[in-house]
Amino acid sequence: MARLPRRSRSRAFTLVELLVVIGIIALLVAILLPALNKARASAYAVQCQSNLRQLMKAFLMFAQDNNNCLPGNKHDTANPDKRKTDWLGGDTPYPSTDRYKYCPQNGTIFKYVKNYKVYLCPAVGYSSAAGAGGGSNARFDYAAFGSLAGAKLNHIKPMSRFKNLDGSWRMVPTPVLVHEDARWINLNNMEGGHSYPDQITHVHNKGGFYVSIDGSTHWILEPDIPNTVGAANNWFSQAPSGNWVSLGLDYTWGQWDSQ
Repeated sequence: MARLPRRSRSRAFTLVELLVVIGIIALLVAILLPALNKARASAYAVQCQSNLRQLMKAFLMFAQDNNNCLPGNKHDTANPDKRKTDWLGGDTPYPSTDRYKYCPQNGTIFKYVKNYKVYLCPAVGYSSAAGAGGGSNARFDYAAFGSLAGAKLNHIKPMSRFKNLDGSWRMVPTPVLVHEDARWINLNNMEGGHSYPDQITHVHNKGGFYVSIDGSTHWILEPDIPNTVGAANNWFSQAPSGNWVSLGLDYTWGQWDSQ
């Protein structure tokens, strides 16, 4: 009688071998994770700067169609000329608790952008609720200096003064749009105007980006003074009169041109 062939036994991993493999994997993750986080942060920074450049391009396209003037801001919502209403919310009344829901699609520049994602920075994250004071309201993370609402391009100086952390001043490219800190842009007053006490975000290497009138983006570390009036008062620019005026003021359409 023929014997049946013996089945070969497959050798299983021992507990020690499994522990060694798990340990190696954990070590590799520990080594690679910082590099992966750094790469992701760099990608977020690139996307944020791209968003700001695209929004600034839309501002300039708007100016080309509107007598060389930048778009209006939050205090222009009641302007009878619809072209001069808010860049982010159009003629949606301000203030209003649900106003953010109509942004940015009602804004005067949306027709030049046509992409909701351009208004959002991926570094912020969209898991928090609107009005939470952190994360994103999932509608917009960027704001424009209210002082320059409706300002003529030729009335905006290319360089402005910025107050450093140590209290000294230096010249920097004049900001138009900024990535605003979530404590202001996603709290009680969700709007796209940047004025004091608003602050630029600190999520990009502990600082934030802004875009200047020529479309160039810049990283800057603004003094982090939570809940303190005067944060955006760190910026001063020369008005048409030649006087140095705070960019932290809330103006209506064209008011900058008369300063």
